[in-house]
Amino acid sequence: QRQMCIETDTEYIKAQPGWEFVGIYDDEGISGTSLEHRKGMQQLIEDCKAGKIDLVLTKSIARFA
Repeated sequence: QRQMCIETDTEYIKAQPGWEFVGIYDDEGISGTSLEHRKGMQQLIEDCKAGKIDLVLTKSIARFA
């Protein structure tokens, strides 16, 4: 089911005019209480700081804890 959601969301993003799909930053199964082991979140933050991303879509805001 998770993979199906990712595919559906990816298709939706790619279909939006003016949006460019950059990728998926995933930390599956890793606690959101610390950034230490969350390589996906660390990369997302770095790419945002570098100006590569100006819009982030997430399943749940709780993933940004």
